[in-house]
Amino acid sequence: LMRAVRRGQADKIRATHSEMLHKIDLLNAERASKDKLLAELRAYAPKHTDDAAANLVLAQTVMRQYQMGGAVKLDEAAKVKLRTEIIAAFEAALKKTEDKQARFDLAGLYHDAKQDDKAVSHLAALEKQMSYDKDSSNRFVYQQLSMEYKKLGRDDLAKKADDAVSELTILFNKEQAERQAQEKAAKQTPPPKAGTATGTFNPGAKK
Repeated sequence: LMRAVRRGQADKIRATHSEMLHKIDLLNAERASKDKLLAELRAYAPKHTDDAAANLVLAQTVMRQYQMGGAVKLDEAAKVKLRTEIIAAFEAALKKTEDKQARFDLAGLYHDAKQDDKAVSHLAALEKQMSYDKDSSNRFVYQQLSMEYKKLGRDDLAKKADDAVSELTILFNKEQAERQAQEKAAKQTPPPKAGTATGTFNPGAKK
């Protein structure tokens, strides 16, 4: 009986070990695939600065490496190299398209590079873009703008962003109240009774 129990345990351990090796193989294959894609992007995007999508994907991919710099122990020279690559890709992409997160990421990168004037210019560009549309959902973007301006020591610009948050919050509350009033009115309106004329032709109805 004990031999059977030990044999069962050994089989279970072998199966678990085999499953773990399979998962490791899958992870390695996935990593190799990602590394190949990144290598292809690095070869393609800098030569095709008019391809906004490729440059945006390249910047976002390398940005993850940059943000994990502390975990993988990147030295300062490696960080500067990555940062320069990301900035170039983001700048190329933003000449052809607009992307809120790219603006925020660039502001952070320029702040890391001690180029706060360029950081402010990207935040201001984002703020200008949003000024054309009074969308209440943008209040969250203005909240982030306020925080970023404060990091850059621009409390004057942070206050403007805070004012926009207040304005859009009032707009949001108004929209909510109107929506709730419409829903309440719709619930209180009784449905038409069966056989009630609704203004459409009914050949069976009595004149």
